[in-house]
Amino acid sequence: MLKPPGITSHDAVNYIRKLLKEKKVGHTGTLDPAACGVLPILVGKATRLAEYALQHTKSYRAEATLGITTDTQDATGKILSQKSVFDISLEDIKNVIKDFQGKIEQTPPDFSAVRYQGRKLYELARKGIKVSKKSRVVHIFKLEIFNFYPQGPHPRIILDITCSKGTYIRSLCSDIGDKLGTGAVLSFLIRTASGPFLLEDALTFEEIKENILNDKYEFILPMSYVVQHLPIIEVDLTAAKKIKNGVPVGVNLTEHKNVKNNLPVQIVHNGRLIAVGHIIVDNYKNLVKPKKVFV
Repeated sequence: MLKPPGITSHDAVNYIRKLLKEKKVGHTGTLDPAACGVLPILVGKATRLAEYALQHTKSYRAEATLGITTDTQDATGKILSQKSVFDISLEDIKNVIKDFQGKIEQTPPDFSAVRYQGRKLYELARKGIKVSKKSRVVHIFKLEIFNFYPQGPHPRIILDITCSKGTYIRSLCSDIGDKLGTGAVLSFLIRTASGPFLLEDALTFEEIKENILNDKYEFILPMSYVVQHLPIIEVDLTAAKKIKNGVPVGVNLTEHKNVKNNLPVQIVHNGRLIAVGHIIVDNYKNLVKPKKVFV
């Protein structure tokens, strides 16, 4: 779906839950309330695939405004510092963002859903409680300048970003601002893709509601769409019956060169996803062991 700004991802899930009259509804990666864009929604049995969907890379278009810092690292927060910036060039920015490509260490913002001793950081931050946060490694696959508006006192950079799960774009913009010596705040964010889910295919609340009212459910994609990045193990009817009962079955890995031990795979029968499992080795035999069965 196309999440609008101003609501939480949890609000979006609740809205879809009510529209579809379905208890099991979830999403595949939180978008901040101020952000908009692609928010894949999982319904029914598909909610069991969340752990695989969360691995998807994400793409964003972000606006960073220079010369301003806030306690949330975005435009919704309390201003901590503000200064006029007139001497930053496009070349300065190009030179700085080179340091933020590939694997980088990132510290989660104070206002985030990361947990510290069982409590979310934003809950502690709202009470003024400061805690020691651990940095973590994230992967920035793409970081390009889409546009630059140099006019002062607060120049704006428009960035196109593709990154691994768990990347905070707020922190990325803030860190770029620090490296430039100006400070920066995330002033706009739209998620343009989450794995195979693209902005041009996303539906608004109104479009989803209209489809449901007209009994048109073609917008709901098959479960296999969520895990299409996983290798496929095709099984026959006999093996499919065993998989249904949670029994591992033998598999010839010479036919599946991209399959690796202990990594997840789709288990498919007659073109239909029947389970997600992983490859194990038992008594020198390669077996596919079902983990989540859907038949």
